[in-house]
Amino acid sequence: MNAATLIVIAAIGAAAAGVGTVVGALNRVESVNAVTLTTRNDDLEAENTELYAWKLTARPYIVKLIGRILDLGHNPPPPPPQLGLTMKGESNGE
Repeated sequence: MNAATLIVIAAIGAAAAGVGTVVGALNRVESVNAVTLTTRNDDLEAENTELYAWKLTARPYIVKLIGRILDLGHNPPPPPPQLGLTMKGESNGE
């Protein structure tokens, strides 16, 4: 082999090594992103479970409080529509 051929082979090898380095770095970034997304998803699922448990406990309690206020002859403030609660005699459209 002459010197020109060796230079071309060395250049191709260097380019291939550079491409390999870039591909390896991209794969590591993708792996870190996947772990980050999985961790965030797990955190959100735990938060959602906690909020759902809170809702299951809070709604009946709020209904009892409203009933107690009505039993005492007072008019409670209307609950926010986001709670999905209705006052006695009202319909929530269901």
